[in-house]
Parts: sequence; structure tokens; C-alpha cells
Amino acid sequence: MAERRRDGEGLRREAARYLAERHGLSEAEARRILRREGELAVPVTIFVQELTPLEALVKHLRENEGLRLVTIAELTGRDQRAIGVTYRRARTKFPDELPAPASALTFPVALLQDRRLSPAEHLTNYLRETGLPYSEIARLTERDDRTIWTLAARARRKVPS
Repeated sequence: MAERRRDGEGLRREAARYLAERHGLSEAEARRILRREGELAVPVTIFVQELTPLEALVKHLRENEGLRLVTIAELTGRDQRAIGVTYRRARTKFPDELPAPASALTFPVALLQDRRLSPAEHLTNYLRETGLPYSEIARLTERDDRTIWTLAARARRKVPS
């Protein structure tokens, strides 16, 4: 039998399924347990309709987490100048503080290092992997169901499982 090479995310997904079945956890809970030590994750509730997912993430990390723009750029695998422009645009569009109540669902920022998918596609793909239906993802992110379906389809096309 040919041994398949697995990436770290695939192994975490498989381990999360095992933990969920073995210990009666949801896959989301199991994924949080398996999250790498020190990995930064943000609550899914920060993703509001007025902002793109990247704008919401940058605004949250800057204002709520107190991170510098250069650190946010490193975490997301983007240019510092682009992050600065994104933050200024987010502040203009949404001057209020982002709603960030404690949420059981979190999004790992390190996923954005993979530039094959857009931040919106990463978010949708990640939430689908945790077992959420399209309608729930749409409700959480304040987007239309059809938009979520399109983002998930694009992510599947770009990065087949």
C-alpha cells in the first residue's frame, strides 16, 4: 500500500475527528484542543458585513489585541504597507469598535499565510471544515447564503481536498 504524505492541517483534521468521536466532543472543540501552542485565533463574531474579512481581522488585531501593523503583516503573510492601507480603510468604513464577544468558534490567523485562497475563502472553508452548514456561516458572517456557497466552491476548486 502506497503511503500518502499528509500535510499538518490534514493530520489535525483527522485527529480532531478521532477526538470528537472518542470523547463526545464537537469537531470545533476538538480542533481548539489540537490548535498549536501560541497560535493566534480570533472570534468569528468579528466578521461583520460592512468590512471584508481581512479588514475586520486587521482592525480586531490592531484595536482589540493591541498588535502592531508589522506584526499583523507577519502573521498574515502580507506586506506591511498593504496592512496599513487595509487598517485605514477599515477604520473609515467602520469607526466603531468591532463586536467581539467571546465565541466558541474561532478562526486561526495563521491560515492566511497560504495565499492560494482569499481571506473570505479561508474563513468559509475553515468554518465548513468544522461542520457548520452554509446557512449558519452566512448568519455568523452577516453574508448571504449564496455568497457563502460561492466562496466555498471557489475554495474547493483552488485547493481540492
